Order: sequence, then C-alpha cells, then structure tokens
Amino acid sequence: MTAPITYDVFLSHSSVDRPLVRKLAEQLRSDGLQVWFDEWEIQPGDMIPLKIEQGLQQSRILVLIMSSHAFGSDWVTLERNTMLFRDSTNKQRRFIPVRLDDADIPDTLKQFRYIDWRTNRNVAYKKLFECCRSQANEQQSSSEQCPTIPYFPYLRIVDSDENVSEQDVTKPLPHEKLKGSLTGTKPVIGINIDYRSARKGSSAYCYIHAGYCNSLVAAGAVPMLLPPMIDRADLPRVLDMLDGMLFIGGADLDCRRDGFMLHPSMRIMDHRREEFDRGLMELAAERRMPVMGVGAGMQLLNVSQGGSLSLHVAENLPKSIPHLDAMDPNHRHSLQIEMDTIMERVYGEDEIRVNSMHHQAIDDVAPGFKVTARCPDGVIEAIESTRGDWFAFGTQFHPEHESASCADLHIFDEFIAGIRENGGEWRKGTGSF
Repeated sequence: MTAPITYDVFLSHSSVDRPLVRKLAEQLRSDGLQVWFDEWEIQPGDMIPLKIEQGLQQSRILVLIMSSHAFGSDWVTLERNTMLFRDSTNKQRRFIPVRLDDADIPDTLKQFRYIDWRTNRNVAYKKLFECCRSQANEQQSSSEQCPTIPYFPYLRIVDSDENVSEQDVTKPLPHEKLKGSLTGTKPVIGINIDYRSARKGSSAYCYIHAGYCNSLVAAGAVPMLLPPMIDRADLPRVLDMLDGMLFIGGADLDCRRDGFMLHPSMRIMDHRREEFDRGLMELAAERRMPVMGVGAGMQLLNVSQGGSLSLHVAENLPKSIPHLDAMDPNHRHSLQIEMDTIMERVYGEDEIRVNSMHHQAIDDVAPGFKVTARCPDGVIEAIESTRGDWFAFGTQFHPEHESASCADLHIFDEFIAGIRENGGEWRKGTGSF
C-alpha cells in the first residue's frame, strides 16, 4: 500500500549546510508548500532511518542540496538513492538537485541538470519554487523552467531558461576537484572504549554504547574501536592509522591526578581506561589530530590542556538546575549557543534542549579553548579550540544517546566535515589547517 502524499518537498542536506537549508525550508513553507525538514519532523527517541523513509514515501519532490558536505554524509546518500525516486515510470515524483558549491559531483548524479545556487540565489529560488509549485499543482504550468521529459522525473530540471532536450540533459558536465587528501574517502575515527576490571565471579571486559559507532557511520566515517592498551609505546602506531579521535563519556576522572581531593559523590573511572585515555589525548593534542569529546571525553580534553572541573555541580553551584535525574534517563534542559561557533553551525540561533546526565562540569576553561554553549544556569555544555592549528571540540551532553534529537546527531556530521575540510593537513606538521 502506497503512503499518501502529505509533503510537497523533502529537503535532503548535510548538517553543515543547515543554516542555509533552514532558511530555504522556511521560505518554501511561507510560500505555501508543505516541507519535510528534519528539524521539524524528527523528535527525540524517534528511529531516524524509519522517519526518513516515511518522509520520503510521503513526499512528492526530493530536493537534494548538493555540496561537499552532503556528498560525505551517509544520510544524504541513503536519501538520494531511494528507489521511490528512481522509478522511471513514477510520474508523480520528481528529483531536483540544487548545487551549493563547486564540489565534484558523483558519477551517479552527473547526468542530471541542476539548479545552480552558487550565483544569483534569488533567481535560483524562483526557479526552485516554480518547479515545486508546478508539480504540487498540475493546473499551474511552468514548462520553460521545468521541462517535462516523459517517464524520467530526474531529468525535468534545468539550470537556465534554455530549452533542453533529453539528450542534452544527460551529458556529463565539467566539475572542479575538491582539495584535500580525504576527498572521496571515508575518514577513519578512533574511539576509546570503556573497561571494567575483573571482579569476583565476573571476567574483565570492554564495552561501548553503540550510538557512538552508529553516529559516526551515519556521518560518513569508519569507526575503529581502541581498547585500553597498557603499553604507551603502542599509541603512536595507533594514531598513525587514524584521521581523528572521538573520546567517549563514562565515569569520573580521578581528580587526584590533577591535584584535587576526591568528592564523596564521585564514581571513579577504571584506572586502566583512564591511564590509556590520558596518554591518548596527550599524544593526539601534541599531533594536533582532530578531536571530539563527549561527556567525560570533553572533560578530559579540557583538563589535559590545563583546565579544571567542578567536581559536583549541585554543591559547587547550589542555584543550578538539575543536571542529573536518576529517575529519568531522558532528562533534558535548554541550551544557549554562542554565535560563530561549531554549535551555532549545528543548531542555528534558536534556543534548544539537550539531554543531561552528569554531576560534574567544566570549571576553568583550558587556555586555547572557548565556551560555545551553556545551560541557562551558567554550566558549560560545549567548548572548542581557538587555535588555528587544531580542530578540537567537546560537548557535555550526549549526541550519541537514544534521547538525542536529530539536530544533536548532526554534531557528528560537523566533526567529519571538519576533518574532510582540512584534508589531513595535521599529518604534515604544517602548524595550521
């Protein structure tokens, strides 16, 4: 049974392009079209692949925002390859590529003409809207800008007002190559994993929340799990194989190693994992390898670079709101974003809500880093490097968790996009990206 059409437009895009796409979605909606935009449709706890599949089935037009970031996203690949829009006999569907930058277009898309967003965006929007409107309302013809080529909805869109034949449309177009050694390949991201020592009646074992791996895969990366190794001499060889590092959350760092006394509320991380994590972070920072930290991973990033921690937020900041609710694993609070930061590129200017499951937080921010998001009570929720030679950032909240929103997950897209943009320059020892 075919799902009813409830949306005129499904917008497929990378999170890095979200600020532009959000404005496009709002403009299309204000002009009377029903738009499927992930931020509006996917809620915390939703099964994202299922929501995407449902959105595609219920949409008349798939608008693919083509950019270097989009071509590196597995979500965009899934959306643009859906069989629903590849059925040449399905005249009720239409595929509209919109070219955002000079990225090399994959071979599977080179045969299709596109709307060019790189020059005059007002003209491009008018063309896009006319194409979407003419499909949504068959009584309004827009044949000059959207020539109907029988039985192949991909070939209906042109990037100029000229008349285009089917033969002309299918000719490949010249495209410039992207810079960077990682173009066209999936970056390999190391992930430290948790460790529990042997106990009476139980063997030692390593473990990790699957959300970290799944989120990296969805962002277009290859995760490599790193168990806590004992010999530090092995670390350089490990990092030689990687394009970036993701440091996961977990129990509390042993503050005695940083000159502080233990707090009664602390649940100390296993010594073997902490020893490995600290050594790995030290070497990654020395190499200026791209780093993303989550929860305890962000705290380690801050402490390793000279910052400090509030060991128990409820005690150190008695007027703070609850940041940990033992009865509610999906506890959330609002987040205030700083402009011109990674967090702003992910979320935009609007206030948002993120999950919260911590009792410690950053106190003093490490030199070379800045705060990029806070809870309204002032607790630091995200930081990023201000050094021109190091792409590194962290979040106190958990974008990999099942309670994360669709927007949260795009933080991983931002991480992979940043790695692709510098193209592995950190390996060359140039001192800058």
